Amino acid sequence: MSKKQYSLMLVLALVAGLVGGVVSSQFLVGQTVWAEKKAKPQKVIEAQKFVLRNAKGNIRAELAIHTLGVKNYEGVGLYLYDKKGGTRVELKLVDELPMLGFFDPTAEIGFKNRVYLFVRPNSMPTLILRDESSNNRTILGYTEVKDAVTGVVEKRPPSSLVLFNEKGNAIWQAP
Repeated sequence: MSKKQYSLMLVLALVAGLVGGVVSSQFLVGQTVWAEKKAKPQKVIEAQKFVLRNAKGNIRAELAIHTLGVKNYEGVGLYLYDKKGGTRVELKLVDELPMLGFFDPTAEIGFKNRVYLFVRPNSMPTLILRDESSNNRTILGYTEVKDAVTGVVEKRPPSSLVLFNEKGNAIWQAP
């Protein structure tokens, strides 16, 4: 076989393969096969909950809408979890009130919030520091303090600082 005949046979084989592929896909699939166009990323993704898991399948973060408590408050929040699944940080809106909480890293799985920053329904900001039993020990900002002796409730201004003992009684306050 000469070089010219070999080249002609190669060209005919390529053309026959191409025509055969197009014709067979038309009869078998019902349409001509073309490469797919690359999908454009969606601009909006809608869901009620997004969960991030690590390689082992453990939840490490969650963005979710929750119904909370007996009053059926709807809350939306971002929750960050440790390797054991315990909540460590939360940023949320509960009944449209913003809250930021930090949880005890030595606690078992569950909620032992140690630091809380939020705005109360009366628009007063408050920072609460709690002990290992989640008892308020320091409050900076608006709070209501009940006098242990008289039982009278005093509303403290947003500029106040109140320190509590382990029983929850105010032991120092300013102004």
